[in-house]
Amino acid sequence: MGEKPREDFMTTDETGVAQPEATKESALIQTILKGEKENAVKLASELSRDKHESNDVIDTISEAMNIATDLHEVEKYSEEQMEKSEKAAESALEAVKGKIRVEQKRIHGRVMVASLAADPHSFECTLMLTMLKACGFTPVDGGSELTPKQLTEAVKSQKPDVLAMPILSQAAADQLREIVPMLSPGKHSLGIVVFGRGADNLSTGEGLRSVEQDSLGAMSKVTELLIARD
Repeated sequence: MGEKPREDFMTTDETGVAQPEATKESALIQTILKGEKENAVKLASELSRDKHESNDVIDTISEAMNIATDLHEVEKYSEEQMEKSEKAAESALEAVKGKIRVEQKRIHGRVMVASLAADPHSFECTLMLTMLKACGFTPVDGGSELTPKQLTEAVKSQKPDVLAMPILSQAAADQLREIVPMLSPGKHSLGIVVFGRGADNLSTGEGLRSVEQDSLGAMSKVTELLIARD
């Protein structure tokens, strides 16, 4: 007899779109991939009311967008489908943001969130900005799809204490690597925190303060850096 497949295992059909599974987490991923905002909100709310931590729900939303990005990169998702997925993910995030749990003290400092043009979709920026606001910070939206020059100018203008950046692709990692020395010139010490699957292509030895796998890890590091300043 063959081994029984796991209920939470993601499968794909011939179009490359993930198929429904038994768990609510998988169902949430499906609704986001299909761009179904109302169902995404309903499932995210149900998950956050269950035994799940809201932070786990955020991980699921982020996972859905990683899948959508993969499909878009191999041209199995159109720009329109990608935009619908982003809107569904943002709606789901909005439904649970009030329950985001990150340990916080009275912290001062400026945090800027921005992304590079090599990563054309901005959901990870939206996610980080939402988490920062939910935890009492007043983050600076540095913009998305920036050229290296625009990012350098934004940092120079805003003078943040911490720059949090999603890095999803090798191209974005390469762009950031080239301009890190220009982001923190002179006496201004900028803490650069990068996160996302493309961050694996970077290291703290390249002028970065932290390289994290996901937005929650990045959020914790941002908090740690700001506490260290006080």
